[in-house]
Amino acid sequence: MQILEWTGGQPFLTQKLCQFIVLDSAAQRFSSVEQVVRSHIVENWKSQDEPEHLRTIRDRILYRDEKRTGRLLELYQQILCQGEIPADGTSE
Repeated sequence: MQILEWTGGQPFLTQKLCQFIVLDSAAQRFSSVEQVVRSHIVENWKSQDEPEHLRTIRDRILYRDEKRTGRLLELYQQILCQGEIPADGTSE
């Protein structure tokens, strides 16, 4: 249940987090889901991003269309703060 709370059920992130937990458990480093999230996804995500997934998302947000970057980051911040936001019919 904790894994799904951290990933929101997003399939790729759920699989990656489960993989990290299994690896840490095998190495006897695992102490909590939160610790695994912080050490593998939040703090060291670039080195753990295989196959490349998070970098692709970052690049789509930041580099694809600079005019949309500010709007997308604003929307992501609203989602983080509010949990969800109503659709407004735009592509964002």
